[in-house]
Amino acid sequence: MIITSLVAQGHSNMDSALLGTYIHGLAANIILRDRYFIIAGHLNRKYSLCDGNSIS
Repeated sequence: MIITSLVAQGHSNMDSALLGTYIHGLAANIILRDRYFIIAGHLNRKYSLCDGNSIS
C-alpha cells in the first residue's frame, strides 16, 4: 500500500519502490527497537553448541 500510494501521488515507480521499502524497514525498526530477540544459529556459532553435523 505504501508503494501504491506514492505512485498515486506522482512519484516514479522506481522512486516509489525504493522509498516504500525504506519506509517499511524504518517502521519495523521503530516498532522493534524495545524488543530483544535471539537467532538460534547465532547461539550455536558463539557457544559451539554442536559440531554442525545433523543427527541421523
